Amino acid sequence: MDPSQQITVLVVDDHPAVRAGLRALIDAEPGMTALGDVGDTFAVAPAVYRMRPDVVVLDYQLPGINGLSLCREITAAIRSPAVLMYSAFASRAMLVPARIARAGAIADKGIEPRELTALIRRLAAGENLIADPSAELVAAAAHRLDGEDIPILELLLGGTSLRQIAGQLNIVAADLEQRVDGMLARLTVGSYPT
Repeated sequence: MDPSQQITVLVVDDHPAVRAGLRALIDAEPGMTALGDVGDTFAVAPAVYRMRPDVVVLDYQLPGINGLSLCREITAAIRSPAVLMYSAFASRAMLVPARIARAGAIADKGIEPRELTALIRRLAAGENLIADPSAELVAAAAHRLDGEDIPILELLLGGTSLRQIAGQLNIVAADLEQRVDGMLARLTVGSYPT
């Protein structure tokens, strides 16, 4: 990204005060603009398509839809923005599902404002800040999945696209997408190592 260009950001959170705070923070940061904010999860995909932000700050836990599935939907687009998963419960256990959903970074809602804007800048510059999950975390995630999901998990963590996985495993693309959404639902942070 050209350093002289404004970094554009879309904020997605179900709490109006959080959205307003994040917009104010982003708009006060030199070189950044909040294009808007969305509280209704069904309005996110159209807003991303219409606004074309560089970065989406996406609440991890949203009502009515798994934030990870929404992240996967956003990052599946051809010219997709980077996604920063934003959570009050950020932990190492989020690494595996965030990698599957193709998030670019994870941030705790308790993060310092300057650290948050620094993450946004790095994502806008094309960096992926999701660390490789440890073997322990991958094993714990695999334990929560069905046996037929394990090859999919391994391929996703290796960076293989859904289109490539569908071809390699001879799975209909729509069925694979549903299966990955189901995997993400089962991998939502809960009772495995953090």
